[in-house]
Amino acid sequence: MFIFTATSGKDRIVDFEQGIDVINLRKLDVDFSDLVISDGNVVTIEGIDSSDLTITVSGATLTESDFLF
Repeated sequence: MFIFTATSGKDRIVDFEQGIDVINLRKLDVDFSDLVISDGNVVTIEGIDSSDLTITVSGATLTESDFLF
């Protein structure tokens, strides 16, 4: 499980295993519709703590089931 908060900034996940790992965004007040997913693996959430949170996940095409809200 990968846990992110408002101060996480920019992060890269290189060992994400789809169906096993999840990206935990429960500490943020967001849901799937707040995410901007580009190229299938770069997640941006705008306006978190006066900046953007960007998560890049190597080797995965992310879907809603990859996140906890």
